Amino acid sequence: MSESHKHVSAAHKHVSAAHKHVSAAHKHVSMAHKHVSMAHKHVSMAHKHVSAAHKHVSMAHKHVSMTHKHVSMTHKHVSGVITLTLPFSVSTAIFPASASFPAIRARLSLTFAFNKSRKEKMKKIISGLIATLIGIAGETGIAQEAAPAPVYRFTLEDCLNHARNNNYNLLSLKLSEDAREDSYQQSKKERLPSLNASLNESWSNSKGNSASLNGNYALNAGLTLYQGGNISNAIEQNRLQMEQAYYQTSQYENSLTIRILQTFLTVLGNEELLKYQETVLNASEEQWKQGREQFRAGQILESDYLLLEAQYAGDKNNVVNTQIAHGNSLLDLKGLLSISPENNIQIIYPDTAALLEMSILPSLDEVLNSTIGTLPDLKISQYNIDIAQTSLKMAKASYLPTVSFQGSVGTGHAADYNRFGNQLSDRLNEQIGISLSIPIYDNSRTRSKVTQSRIALQQAELDRKQTELDVRQTVASEYRNVVSAYNKYRTTDVRQNAWSKTFDVYRAQFQVGSITAVDLLQQQNNYISALNDYIQSKYEFILKRKILDVYQGVQIKM
Repeated sequence: MSESHKHVSAAHKHVSAAHKHVSAAHKHVSMAHKHVSMAHKHVSMAHKHVSAAHKHVSMAHKHVSMTHKHVSMTHKHVSGVITLTLPFSVSTAIFPASASFPAIRARLSLTFAFNKSRKEKMKKIISGLIATLIGIAGETGIAQEAAPAPVYRFTLEDCLNHARNNNYNLLSLKLSEDAREDSYQQSKKERLPSLNASLNESWSNSKGNSASLNGNYALNAGLTLYQGGNISNAIEQNRLQMEQAYYQTSQYENSLTIRILQTFLTVLGNEELLKYQETVLNASEEQWKQGREQFRAGQILESDYLLLEAQYAGDKNNVVNTQIAHGNSLLDLKGLLSISPENNIQIIYPDTAALLEMSILPSLDEVLNSTIGTLPDLKISQYNIDIAQTSLKMAKASYLPTVSFQGSVGTGHAADYNRFGNQLSDRLNEQIGISLSIPIYDNSRTRSKVTQSRIALQQAELDRKQTELDVRQTVASEYRNVVSAYNKYRTTDVRQNAWSKTFDVYRAQFQVGSITAVDLLQQQNNYISALNDYIQSKYEFILKRKILDVYQGVQIKM
C-alpha cells in the first residue's frame, strides 16, 4: 500500500502540473481570440492549408484513441491511480505572421496524472483543448516564417555601382540636372510670340433703361523683337547652368567614391585584423591554460600566471572591440549605399596581388595634367566665370532700348443677343503696332547692377585661380603621401613577418619552460603592435593610391 501511496502522491503532483499547463493553454486561447479580427485578413492563406489542418485533426484523433488505451492500461496496473500521458506535441500558429505582428505559436505537450474521481472531468478538458487548438489551426493556417533579410555580396565595384543608382543625395543632384535642363528649354521658348484670349460678358441695369447684356471678345499677341540681347544671353546662361549641374553631380560622385573607398577598406581592415586577433586569442587561451597547469604544479609563479590571465582577457577584449568597429563600419557603408541597416552585406575581398600594380606610379607632372583636365572642381570654377560674364552682358542690356510687336483682334455685342451675328461682324476690329521703350534714367540701378556683375566676374576668376592652386597642392601632397604610404607598407610587412616568427619561437620556448611569461608576453605584444601597423599601413596605401585615381578620373576597381 505504501508503494500505492507514493504513486498517488506523484499523481497529485502531476495533476498540479497539468493544471498549470491547462491555465497556460487557456491564456494562449484567450490571446488567439484577441487576434481573430486580424486573422480574417489571412483567410486566403488559410484555405491553402485546410487539407493540412484536416490531416492534423485525423492524427489528433488517433493520438486521443491511443491516449485512452494508455489510460485503460495504466488503470489496470495501478490501483486507484490513473496516469494519462499525451504522447504527442501539437505546434500550430495561433496568429499568422504579417507585416505588423510576428507569428504567435502555441505548443501543447501535456502529461496528466489524476485519480479516478477526476478522470471524466480532465478528459473533457483535454479534449476541449485539443479541439480548440486544432480549430484555430484550421482557421488561421500554418504560420509562414518571416522572409530573411536580403544579403548583398559586394565587391568594391559593386558598391560604387549600387551607390550611383541608389544614393539619395546623388539622385537628388540628378533631379537638379533635370530641373536645369527644363529651365534651359523654357528659356529658348522665350523667342516665340505670346498669345492669349479674353472674353467678357456683363449685365447692366439702370433707372429709365431696361436691363441689357454686353460682351467683348479678343485675341492678343505679342513678340519681343529686340531687348539688348537679353533673351540670347538668358538662353546661354541657362545652358551654362545646365552643364555646370552635370559637373556638380560628378563632383559629389567623386566625393562619394572616396567615402565609399574609405569605408570599404575600413571594413576589409577590420575583418583582416579580426582574423589575426582571433588567432592570437587562441594562442593566448592555450598559454593561459598551460600556465594554469604549470602554476598548479608549482612550476611558475602566481604573478606569471596572472599575467597570462590578464593577457588572455585583454586579447578577448581586443576581439570584441574589433567586432564592434567592424559592425559600425558596415553600418556606415550601408548608409552610403542607401541600404537599410537590417539588411546584410558581405564584402568580397579584392585581389591582393593588385598591390604590386598599384605601387607603379606615373610621374607627378602626368598626374597633375590629367587632374587639371578632368577634375570637376575646375570645370565648375570655369563655368562660374562663364556665367558671370553672361550676367554682366545681361546687366549692360538694360542700357539698350526694347522693341516689341503687338497685335489684337476683337469684337463684341450689346443689347442682349439680338442680331448677335451681325453685331459680331459690325464690331470686329484689328490692331497691330510696334512699341519702342528707351531707358533714360532709372536712379542708377542699371549702373549699380553692371558694377556688381563686374565684381562677381572678378571674384569668379580669382576663385578659379585659387581652386587650381589648391588642386595642384592637394594632388602633389597626395602623390607624395602615396609614395610614403607604400614605403611604410613594405616596412611594416617586413616587421610583422619578423615579429610573427619571433613570437612562434618564444611560444615554443615557453611551452618547454625555458622562458618566463613576461618574456613571452613582451614578444606577443610586439607582434600585435607590428600586426596593427601592418594592416593599417596596407589599407592606408590602397586608399591613398585610389584617391589619386579618383582625381585623375581613372575608373576605380580592385
